[in-house]
Amino acid sequence: VMRELPITLMLAPTGFQTLATEIWSYTGHGAFGRAASIAVVMIAISSLPALLLSLRSEKAFGGLGQ
Repeated sequence: VMRELPITLMLAPTGFQTLATEIWSYTGHGAFGRAASIAVVMIAISSLPALLLSLRSEKAFGGLGQ
């Protein structure tokens, strides 16, 4: 969230909400429970492509990292 947030704040149109800006907004208001639930969604969304890329690279290189 912290790496995406500055770019999102600079480039997003006015009134455009992303997960990063929602998390930032809720933590700014002290609503950490709401921010945590959105953060879990963001982690879930980003972990699937990371897992798929990891499995793909392991298959391509034959598990050389072990």
